[in-house]
Amino acid sequence: MTPLICALLAVQPAPAAAPAYALPAAPATGAAAATLTPRQRLLADGERLLAQAQAERPAWKPLRGAPTRADLDTSAAGLRRDLDTLAGTGETDSLRLQAAMDRLAKAMSTLSNLMKARHDVAMNSIRNMK
Repeated sequence: MTPLICALLAVQPAPAAAPAYALPAAPATGAAAATLTPRQRLLADGERLLAQAQAERPAWKPLRGAPTRADLDTSAAGLRRDLDTLAGTGETDSLRLQAAMDRLAKAMSTLSNLMKARHDVAMNSIRNMK
């Protein structure tokens, strides 16, 4: 596992006697649900979950010895930079491959044209002998 995944697994909420959160309320049913589109329902559920997460965030504390949020943010930023670098390298490699394929196609086309011209010359010579 990567260090970031290990760090995320090590971070747990502070122990409590009972969970300080409740499951999200069930989506609206009946007439209220009939007026909402599926997208509106998803947005409402997302907003409700986001509000719940923001309410619980101040109570979150890392375990002793576990990485802090700043450490995790630094690791995440480093991984993003590495990913961006790899993505840029992939694009460069893709462009090089495309250029090489274009050159190969052009060479094959030229070779095909030369072979056709040679064949045509041979056929014309044979026709002239008859």
